[in-house]
Amino acid sequence: MRMQIYLECKGVSYLPPGRLSLSKACVSQAGGRIGLPLRSGMDGGSRSSSGDETARRPAAISKPVLELQSWHWSTEHGVAIAEGLVKNISDQKLKNVEVVVMFVDSNGDFITTGEALIEYNPILPGQTSPFKAMATANPALGKAQIDFKTLFGGSLRWRKK
Repeated sequence: MRMQIYLECKGVSYLPPGRLSLSKACVSQAGGRIGLPLRSGMDGGSRSSSGDETARRPAAISKPVLELQSWHWSTEHGVAIAEGLVKNISDQKLKNVEVVVMFVDSNGDFITTGEALIEYNPILPGQTSPFKAMATANPALGKAQIDFKTLFGGSLRWRKK
């Protein structure tokens, strides 16, 4: 049986390059094909596994649906906290929007991730919602990167204000 790996499945937790986490709903078999999401870093790039059996499907080009209004992060009482505001700039209500914050050290090496649903669910067109994600703090925390996705789904396109 030939196995094809493609980059279409949703539900990947953000981990450093070389590590992968899948939700149960993400792994599916149909017609002898198994879909596995593969994501490297937070820059929107993707990486497939090595081998001749790898096939990529082109990603759909779409407009951003969210606009990051503002955000910051800090540590307090052993907890890393990222909070801010995000605006729905699409013409559709968005359900189960999740903020994902990846905390890294000063060299950019992964330390931990915090994920949380934004406060408004759904977030209506033109509406701005607060968000707050937390993770256990580590003395080596140096930087944080942010992304948005749907719960049990894939990354949402967004832009900075």
